Amino acid sequence: MALQMIEYNHPALILVDGVSSICALDFRMDEWGIDVALTGSQKALSLPTGMGIVCASPKALEAAKSAKSVRVFFDWNDYLKFYKMGTYWPYTPSIQLIYGLRAALDL
Repeated sequence: MALQMIEYNHPALILVDGVSSICALDFRMDEWGIDVALTGSQKALSLPTGMGIVCASPKALEAAKSAKSVRVFFDWNDYLKFYKMGTYWPYTPSIQLIYGLRAALDL
């Protein structure tokens, strides 16, 4: 059965916690209108724990600009700033997990 997205005029964001399913099941973030999706390295990617993977839609990034929540451990702006500079991480990544992720995605 095909899924059909219906556009709603509502400010709520759709967030998917896909730690056990992303990369194990079909997941179409853009097609399904998902705003934020997150997964971890330890499930379907078959890597050790330690890496969180988060994807955000333009709608989610725009909403973050006016959000008043406290940002202690994660802020999109840190990552976006470094990405625009040509690097990918504002902090030291686990190189072993990065190479493992590349191999898992190639599979």
